[in-house]
Amino acid sequence: MKQTLINILDKALPKDPNFDRILEVTLSFEGGYTSRDEPTYKGITQRLYNAYAEQHGLEKKDVRKLTDREIWEIYYNEFYLRPKLFILPYKIQGLVFDFGVNSGTGTAVRRLQGMIGTKVDGGVGDNTKKAVVAYLDKYGINNFVVNYNKQRKMVMQEAIVKHPEKKENWNGWMNRLNKLKTIYGA
Repeated sequence: MKQTLINILDKALPKDPNFDRILEVTLSFEGGYTSRDEPTYKGITQRLYNAYAEQHGLEKKDVRKLTDREIWEIYYNEFYLRPKLFILPYKIQGLVFDFGVNSGTGTAVRRLQGMIGTKVDGGVGDNTKKAVVAYLDKYGINNFVVNYNKQRKMVMQEAIVKHPEKKENWNGWMNRLNKLKTIYGA
């Protein structure tokens, strides 16, 4: 018999107050169910859930049937723990997490690394952490947020070039970046 996500969760995942605040911010942008590009519920695509279910031996189901607890667990494992965002300063965690939800964690981390001038390998480790701290010490959080949002805009523009129908998302994406600047800036 396959496990359920709730059985896995009952093994008591650690509580991380930073993550809970970060997820709350990102979910404020994600809304409910949409099927415009592909079935998506609170930012979790059907494709992501199916891969996650397969990896963890879970029953596949419609993303609309995911509980808040299951959504929390997927975001925590796939977008926070796996890319090791927890080693970064809190505000940077939130920015990279939200970028990762929209564009993939690898893209979010590679853009971060390129911006801060460290090895671009898509993985967060001690070198990335040190480079983030050095960048913040030299330029400050507002500069960081402005420049990281520029990285996101470039990715969004690239997405529109490849998929012109995504242009309808532009205003929403810009509103999101402006709100993130307010939330995570100084």
